[in-house]
Amino acid sequence: MSHPHIGGTKVGYWNVYADALESPAVEWRSFEDWLDHVAVVTRPYADIPENREVQYLDPTPVVPLDQLQDLPAVGEKLVMFHNGLGPMCKDAQDFLAGLDYPLEEHLIGDKNFHSLLDRYRIQFPQSEGVSDAYEYFPIIFVKGRAFSGFDKAVRTAIEAEIDQ
Repeated sequence: MSHPHIGGTKVGYWNVYADALESPAVEWRSFEDWLDHVAVVTRPYADIPENREVQYLDPTPVVPLDQLQDLPAVGEKLVMFHNGLGPMCKDAQDFLAGLDYPLEEHLIGDKNFHSLLDRYRIQFPQSEGVSDAYEYFPIIFVKGRAFSGFDKAVRTAIEAEIDQ
């Protein structure tokens, strides 16, 4: 684990996480499955161990933070992650095809789709639109906002952002 301010925004730290998460040694299971196997351990407060190893107020990594590359920002483009199949994805593709605005698309079958999507999601803990928890494709990032799903409200919000 790493401090989210350091590990969540720097390319070098994120690449280590992405490699670990995409490793065949990692076995993924659903949240429900994990929850079914959780064992509650009750301890008196005084017996809960404290982490004194990391000093959160003054991080001193081996390479100074200002020398590390930041994760990519959305910038002056629209970034869309989708499956290309569902009705919301198709509607979004049709809408975006008519815009005169830089577009970067990522299909679910692309290599590193999930790790790249996670790089953006970490910057936006909550999405807007049809879902506020990234539950639907397409997932669209534009000018500091994240949208999950596509409907008239998302279309209007994207048009407003692009017109600014």
